[in-house]
Amino acid sequence: MKRFLQTRLAATLILCACLSVPGWASATIYSVQGTVGMLMAQDSGFGANGDWFTLSGVAPQGTCPKAGVGTDMGIWLKDDQNGSRQYAFVLAAWMAGMTFNVRVDDTFKNAGGGCYAEFIY
Repeated sequence: MKRFLQTRLAATLILCACLSVPGWASATIYSVQGTVGMLMAQDSGFGANGDWFTLSGVAPQGTCPKAGVGTDMGIWLKDDQNGSRQYAFVLAAWMAGMTFNVRVDDTFKNAGGGCYAEFIY
């Protein structure tokens, strides 16, 4: 009987742990492809401080919003060393007219609700 109760308790605890996983565990990841439509370096005087870009003809994915202008999805770059590298990549791709891919997760957002680029390739 003691073994049965221990097994039952363990199963109950595992079930509770699985049901209490936060919403980020069900995140949706999108991979989009295109050419740069717009590249912005935005000062905090105009909203969120940071760099962002759009991919021409790429509609918003999941809960990622469209850019303030047009209908393309705005993709934000983090304000850190990795974001600086991503900005350089996007700038080079824009100047070359190159098509590239971006991966975004619609739960990984800035304070204004814009989705950050996770990978650019």
